[in-house]
Formats: sequence, structure tokens, C-alpha cells
Amino acid sequence: MSARNEWISIATVMAAVLLAITGARALPAVQTATDPDQGLVQLSGDFDPASRPPAQCDFHSWDSRLGTLWDFEDPDAIVSGAALSEVTGNTFIGWELNDERVSLYGGSAVPLWEDPVENCDWDVIVDMVPDGSLMAVVDGALVRIYTPDSPVPTCELVYSTQPNGMALSPDGALVYTAQSYDNGDSSTVSCREIDGGDLVWTRSFLGGSETLVLSGDGNRLLFTQYGGPSSALWALDTAAGAILYQGPNRTQFAPVLSHDGAVMARGDYSGFLFVYLFDEENGTYEESWHFHVGGGGTSVWCCGVAVAADGSTIAVGTLVFFASSYDGEIYLFNTQSPQPLWVYENVGDAVVDLDLSAEGGILAAASWGPLDHSTADFLLFRRESALPIYTIDTPGSMMAVDLSPDASLCAVGGKAVHARQMGNGGLLFSVESDPGGGSLAGNVLCDGADSQAGARVSLLELVDFLAYTDSDGDYAIEYIPTGTYTAQASRIGYGTVTAPVTISAGETTEQDFTLYANGCPPSGLTATQGAGLEIVLSWQEPPTDDYLGFNVYRKRYPPDPYPETPLVTLEASELSWVDTEVAPTRVYYYVVTSILPGDLQSPFSNEAAGWASSGFLTDEVPVWYGPAPVIDGIISEGEWDDAYRLECSDFLGTYDNSEAPVGSVQGFFKCNEELTELYVACFNLNDTVLEDHDEIGLYIDDNNDGHFPPADLFDDSEGNYWAAYYASGSVIKYRPLYDSGGAGTVFYLDDPQIAVSVDAGYLVYEFVLPLGEEDWEIDPDANGQSGFFNFTLDDPDEFDGWWPAAALNPFDPGQYGTLTFGAEPQVPPPPAWLTWFAAEGGVLLAWEMPELNDFDHFNLWLSQDGEWFELLQATIGVQYFCELNDTGTYWFRVTTVNQLGMESEPSETIEVYYDAVAPQQALPERVELRANYPNPFNPTTTIEFTLPHPQEIRLEVYNVLGQRVVLLAEGVHTAGVHRVRFNGSEAASGVYLYRLISEGGAVSRKMILVR
Repeated sequence: MSARNEWISIATVMAAVLLAITGARALPAVQTATDPDQGLVQLSGDFDPASRPPAQCDFHSWDSRLGTLWDFEDPDAIVSGAALSEVTGNTFIGWELNDERVSLYGGSAVPLWEDPVENCDWDVIVDMVPDGSLMAVVDGALVRIYTPDSPVPTCELVYSTQPNGMALSPDGALVYTAQSYDNGDSSTVSCREIDGGDLVWTRSFLGGSETLVLSGDGNRLLFTQYGGPSSALWALDTAAGAILYQGPNRTQFAPVLSHDGAVMARGDYSGFLFVYLFDEENGTYEESWHFHVGGGGTSVWCCGVAVAADGSTIAVGTLVFFASSYDGEIYLFNTQSPQPLWVYENVGDAVVDLDLSAEGGILAAASWGPLDHSTADFLLFRRESALPIYTIDTPGSMMAVDLSPDASLCAVGGKAVHARQMGNGGLLFSVESDPGGGSLAGNVLCDGADSQAGARVSLLELVDFLAYTDSDGDYAIEYIPTGTYTAQASRIGYGTVTAPVTISAGETTEQDFTLYANGCPPSGLTATQGAGLEIVLSWQEPPTDDYLGFNVYRKRYPPDPYPETPLVTLEASELSWVDTEVAPTRVYYYVVTSILPGDLQSPFSNEAAGWASSGFLTDEVPVWYGPAPVIDGIISEGEWDDAYRLECSDFLGTYDNSEAPVGSVQGFFKCNEELTELYVACFNLNDTVLEDHDEIGLYIDDNNDGHFPPADLFDDSEGNYWAAYYASGSVIKYRPLYDSGGAGTVFYLDDPQIAVSVDAGYLVYEFVLPLGEEDWEIDPDANGQSGFFNFTLDDPDEFDGWWPAAALNPFDPGQYGTLTFGAEPQVPPPPAWLTWFAAEGGVLLAWEMPELNDFDHFNLWLSQDGEWFELLQATIGVQYFCELNDTGTYWFRVTTVNQLGMESEPSETIEVYYDAVAPQQALPERVELRANYPNPFNPTTTIEFTLPHPQEIRLEVYNVLGQRVVLLAEGVHTAGVHRVRFNGSEAASGVYLYRLISEGGAVSRKMILVR
């Protein structure tokens, strides 16, 4: 990747040292550099050892249980890997670089035994079965197996080359290995019996191997590749090595699995954390959600990742890059939601390894820490709080951590000097990591509530000792220091109740609560769905008149509780509100409460889901023919009217978590009839100051096949352009890209046609890109199409533009949109499925978004006699509330208008009889399965169907393989309009079919889930 464009390179590589000192077994002194574009790179170097201060420990005592049991400083080697057993209490350590060996420790810093490792390329790979009865190490082309009793291996398995990944089955019967061959051009994953060494199965892959991870139950295996011919993640079934899943991998850090393999998580060097759930019906992993970490730097990595054995909790550590320094953060998540439970900031450098206890209650983190050692390298947390309960601050850096499933014991180790400084030696700590204390558990009954979830129980005298009830009202708070406290139960809209509780070490105190509702909530809450760029909420006042106003609450993800602070507070006279802080393609959930005297509020109203319009978004760009513009950095009147206009604002904040308003960044595209020049213009309303390196990045997959050329073919014909402003003269640069993620030499176009200005009060770009057969020219496929991604950068790190909105990685052409050169404009199709719903004061009209990629707006037409129609409104939405004052019959129709002003034929005309006194909606005339909305969607969408009379139906969702995903509705349904919500949070991105079976037969429609 390039400097300061995206994933900005560090100007000066900061070194992480893995030093050797003199001696018969010593290796040359080395550094480990962290380059955001290339990963971890080992460099040679020299070092003069210096004195080091002792490690500092800090802890909060839970019955005096937290603390370091013992520690050890090795003069030569550093900790490479750690494994421990809660059954035996033993810790198995691999020491790398100098005096390479394995050590087994018991209850002290004096090892039970040690054994040299003679042939190792840097990492000493170790593993131990959960009960501690077997241990293994990779030594050259050998895997040596030990028991706790002796350093003499019980057996040695011989391989053709050194494995760079190894794992023992939990029962100690099998060993899994990953090996690279032919300088990383190929690799294998294999399974062998430990007793006898017989090969059970093997599987071959193109490209080298990076990591190997086994699930706790031994049934799933993850294999990753990084760089070279392939960068991929593979999930295998361990019974015979069958491939369950294949996906991308752009990191040297290992992915993780829950104990049963049902949850998988991985991070990447673009700062994204991905979470997958295993779909038993389809036999593969499906993405559940992704999240982009922050940190405020020029770029960020996801490094260490952990998932609790029960799959409930996920943690990720980061490395944040600044111009001349580093930082790191730790994020903790409920597996069901991409909303962090908490973020721990300013760790100081990379958080390289994490581990969670079996139920996710305790998190252990190993970090390189800051260069000045002002904060800790090892941190221990409770799930409920970002306040560490125990820390160790060393003169070095921690690199490996292992936490026992019951959280009773933790091993953490690393290097005796900071990883970015030259130095020798290693550190190892054995930590008693169980905070001890007691537990508080019970049930909270919210009288009259449909669900008992979401009540909050806390201990007032302690910070962040709290829990939320589940749907049955049950809760539990763990690791509470012994003592007497005040337990408080509360829930929005209910009274608050307290009770004294006494906590004893090792015991669970039971305490139940009953909460009673305050007053009456509003009713009939509705939210618009695709009506415009805003979401309009409306509700009915509560049946009593003692309310003083209303509180509106909003959340993004259904599993999460609503926040305790309202989004907005309104006066009693306000029965509607417009949410303008929304982004297309997202679904938002709302509830409203009544504000009551005495600083009280009612329970929640019904929940309503709403979303903004998204029909103007597209993944296809028709590049129409047009005359050459004047390249002067000014979009003159009429100059670009014949160009395709692309909405490319970064309204999702995809890479930098900073959302740009819709319409603030737009691009214009057209080409000459000779197909030798692509004309591009762009304005960025967010950027009003010209700065060196303000730029637009355009990534082109010339032949639109979803791949860049392999690096070993020396094919420089596909890559990316930068149209960049410099005070010394603006430039257009071209850089070849390869499918390995690597890049070639940057090429500057001669006499570039580019101009950038702020004459309009904001940045305007105009430039020309060449089409042709040279490597540095765009060469479309036989259909005149090329894959395309672009961003607009406000120097140095504000991504104001990003397209396609759902693309996560500019280096993956499979996520690109499409440019079609020389496309011919087409008359747009009319909207379908125009319908109406009775509403207070008028009718709500709704229709389906037609399929077109040059949409501009809809025209809504009204007639009061069924013959003469007049234009009522132009709108970009697929819903419109029409206010009506008089009883009577009205006729409506809708047309589609494209960017060139071409208007479709009218939709079907609907006849509406509106009764201003008692509005009624006529029954549907036929069975209809309507288009879901929104579509595409993420992760929920609404499916609507109509029935002219009561009948038995079945509504199902299928994937493209014809496999049923879910049954949404069945049985006898009444006449009228029915709406069913499909939640695709556990489904993968892609095309799905939904089918309605009624007495008249079956009908299906298509919908698209985009993450």
C-alpha cells in the first residue's frame, strides 16, 4: 500500500528487537519492524546491553488473590509461546532466538525440566493438551511429544519440512501441522496419529502457510495464508480435512474459534474485525458482523483476537500508527453485536495477544507497551469494566499470554527490553488471575412487561459491578469483593429498588427484585422506511394527561439494550420527530417514553424500525459519451450535465469511522467516443482548504474479473491511480497491484491533465485518465467494463468519499463496482407495487424501487377525477405521506426520472377513497408478494404481502442453492396487508429468495444482503 493514501506507511520503520548475544548457540542480533503495508519484517542490527529496572505490578485485592505467583528473567532468550493447564497448574514455554528451548514450570520459577530446540526459524511453536498430560514442540522437521515427567520426548514425528503451525487434539491422540513448500508457493495441512505417527489425512493448498488454530473440542481447524500466491483463511473439518469455508486473510495474526467452533473471529491489517457464525444447515461459516476499530492514527491494525470458549464474548487488540509513534487499544464485544461493550485506550503500542476465560468473565492482554514504559504491558480485566483489575509494567514488552479457562491462572511473557529497541533477554510471569470474591445472582420481575430483559442491577459502592437481565429476568454479577453493599435494580420506565446484600468469598448471594411501571407510555409509534434522507417518527399520546413531554431512544442493533440517555427530549405537544442523523443502508430502532412528574418516565412504547432512502445508491457506473470538458478545476454550468453523477460520500465512515453527509462528495464520469480518455470530476463539500496530498484514489480492475494479476507473472496492467494536488504541481500517479496484496513501482503520467481548486469554496477536481493497452492505461474487457473503487481524501487521513459504500478493502477487486464505458442511456422503468395505507390526516403511499443505476428522483402525480393528473411532489424516497383534508376519491401514480431527465411510463394507478372522519383502507384485490424494503439490506428487511381474504399461507427464505434459510410465517392469516421482518444477522452476504405459498400458488422475489 502507499504512503498517506490509505493505510499510510510509516516514514521511518521503528524496530522491534529480538537480540542474540555471543555464545555457541547465539544468532545474529535482529529487529522486528512493523510496516503497515507489509506486516512484521525482521531486520539485522546490533545492540549493546543496558541495565533494566525491575517490573512493577499493581493490583486491586479481591480477598488477596490477585498477584504474581512467580516471575523469571532469562538473560538470553525471549518467550515465544505459552500454554498452561488448569488441571496440573503447569506452564509450558517456548523460548526463541538465543538458547532456544522448551521449559515446563510448576509452582515456581525453577523449571521442572527443559529441553533444547536445535533447529528453529524464530518462533518456537508449542502446545499442550487441556489436562496437561502431553506437550509438543516443533523443532526443525520434527514434532516432539513430551509428558510432564521427563524432558525426554515420548515420540518424535518426522516431516519433510519444518511445520510453521502445530496443534494437539484435546484428547492427545492427534497432531495437526501446517507446512510450506517451494519457497511458499504451496503448502499442506495434515493430521497424524501421535501413537505410531500414521497419516490420517492431508490437504494441499496453493501458496504458503501462516497460522494454524484448533477449536477447543478438536472438531474445527483454521488455516491461514499471508502473502505470496495466496492470502486466505480456510476452515476445515478435522475428521477428514474437508473444507468448510474459504475467505480472505490479510494479517499475520491468527484467527480464533470458540470451544465448539460455532463462533469464528479474525482481524486484518485494514483495522476490521470480522465475526462469523457456523451455519449447521449449510455447513459453513457466515459473516455475522464486522467492525472497524479506531484510535485516531493514520492507520490501524487489528492484532490479537480472542473469543470466549462459550462464544459469548470477543476481544481484539490493535496497533495504531501515527507519523512517528504508535499506540494501541483493546475492544470488548458481546458476540451478538458490533457495538463495543467498552474500549481501553492508550495502551502505548501493539496489543499482540489476548485470552478470555471460558465464560468471558476475565480478559488477559499482552502488549508491547509504550517506549517510555509509562503504562502496563500486561493487563487483566473483568468483562464489565475497562478499568484493569491487575497490571504488570515491565522494562520490556509482553508477546504471549495464556489464561486458564477458569481464570485461575495466567502465563504471560515476552522480551526484557521493548520490542522496538535493541536488547536481549526475556520475561515470564505466572499470575494468579482469578479475582476471587463472591457472586450476586437473582431475578428482576418488571411487572406487566412483555419481556424481562434489560433491567440493570448494580452495586452502588463499587465501580462497574453491574449486570443486565436476560429475557427471563435473570442476572448474575461475578468476582465481587467480600463485604456489604447496596444492590440497586432499575429499568427505564420502572421504579428503582435497592436492597442490602452481603457478599462472601466463594459463595453466591441470591437477591430478587420486583419493579413496577411508572405511568403509561405513548402508543402507535411508527417510523418511515425509505421515505427520504431522514426518518420521521410519530406516535399517539398516552391515555392519561399527566405527562410533561417525551423521550426518544434509538439503537442500531436488536440484541443491544437501549441507551440510558435519550436521543432527544421533546415537549408534551410534540407527537412527532425527525431524525436527521441517519445513514442510508442502515436500520435504526426506536422507542419513546412519556416524561412524568418527579423526574420519572413511563416504560417504552412499542418498537419501530426505520431507515432512510437508499435507491439512489448503485454499484454500477454507466460512462456515457460526452465532449471533453475544460480541465480547470471548475465545474462550469452545463459542462458535466451529460456525465454520470455518482453519489460517493463516505456516509458510513467505512475506514475512518467519520461519517460524511450524503451528497457532500459526488463524482462525474464520461468518456470520448474514441474510448481513449475517461473524464472525471469530483467535488468535496467537506474540504475547503487546499493541502498537499489532497487526492482521489481510483482502483481499476481492468478486465473486471474480480482479481489482480499474480505477483510472479510481472503483469503491471492493473492497479490504481491517484489524482493528487500539490502546490508544486498536481499529478496523476499509477501503481500496479497484485493479487498477493503487494504493489509495484509508482509511475507518474507525463503531462497529466488535472486541475484542483477551491474557487467554489470547496475542493473541485477535474482530470483525465487514459484508456488503452499500455500497462498504465485502463484496458476494459470485451464488454467495455472494468471493476472500480474510489476514495476522496482530505489530507492526511479524512476519507470524505468512499465507493462502493459496502466495500471494505480497496485491494480486493471482488468488492468493486463496475464502470461500463460508452454505455447508452435508457428510459427508466416505472415503479411497481404502488399501494397506500390509511394514516391520521391523509394516506401513506409506498412503492417498489425499480432496477436502474442512473436514478435521479420519482415524480408523484395526483388526480381528483381519475383523468387529469398534476405533479404533486418530486421525491427520492419510496414512501410519501400525502396530507388530505376532504373526504373523497383520489387517484395516484408515480414515474421514475433518471439523471438525464428521461421519465418512465407511469406506474399503475391506484384509487383511494379517503374518509376524513374515519379513514378506512380497502381490502387488497389479489394476493401480492411485494418487494422487501430496504433492498439491499443489512441486516434486517421487511417483507410485505397482501391477502384479499383469510387463507393459509407459508412465507419462506431460501439461499441461491435452494436451501431453506428460515420459515418466516405460516398458518391462516387475515385479509389485508401483512408485514414480516427478516433478520439476516446470522446470514452471509449474497442473494436470497423469499417465497409466498398461498391458495393461489407460489410466488418468489429476490433480495440482497450486503454487509
